[in-house]
Amino acid sequence: SDVVLFRSILYDKVWSKLPFKPEWTSYMRLDMFWSDPESAEIVKQSGARLGSFGIETLHNKAGSKVGKGLGKERILETLHRLKEVWKDEVLTFGFFITGLPDEPEESIIETTEWLAKTNLLYSHYSNPLWVTPPDHKRFVRTLNNISNNYDKFGIRWVDETNWINSQGVTFARASELSAAINSNPRRTVINFSDYPELQKMRFTHQEIVNLRNDPTMPQVRKRIDIIQNKITKKLEKFLQTSV
Repeated sequence: SDVVLFRSILYDKVWSKLPFKPEWTSYMRLDMFWSDPESAEIVKQSGARLGSFGIETLHNKAGSKVGKGLGKERILETLHRLKEVWKDEVLTFGFFITGLPDEPEESIIETTEWLAKTNLLYSHYSNPLWVTPPDHKRFVRTLNNISNNYDKFGIRWVDETNWINSQGVTFARASELSAAINSNPRRTVINFSDYPELQKMRFTHQEIVNLRNDPTMPQVRKRIDIIQNKITKKLEKFLQTSV
């Protein structure tokens, strides 16, 4: 196809001819790798080091409800395929959301248990579903689909700060479930943007891989935060003097 031809020309004639080996991290899409399995090898050869995936949920109905229609079976199939091709050369990171419409608490707990033992993801992070309260809508420029139509997604407000979904999961409970996921000791790098920060600190790729089982990770996290704060202060100072 034209897409395959363009991809081949871009990589074979341009990217692979660069006088240095690029390394990069980014958001990626599991559905792309599911529909085009050969792209996994190309992405690896291009110098990718960490890909972040918005998986959100392994519950089929909840995923379909919010536009994530790949489904648990194909999600796991694709992650297995990426692990086979990438091994530890390209790390995989998964974002999850707790409290999605139609997902019961039991399903979230199953995902939590899976994340605690799987080797298909290097790391992960979870947030509770955010839905804009009715009284706050006038202050928000762009609302997500759920905030625009509570009834369609089975969201009901218990009070002005706490919603409940059709399966009985409240915002408060979703927050607790996300905290449980994030407390997993196997969770390491927060997201793909941290990889370059670790490289600045002279970490090799293999050392970053090893952080998954390194008890000093909290200290590493603290060092990253210090560096990021220094960068932020320098930027703020630059902006102040350039005005």
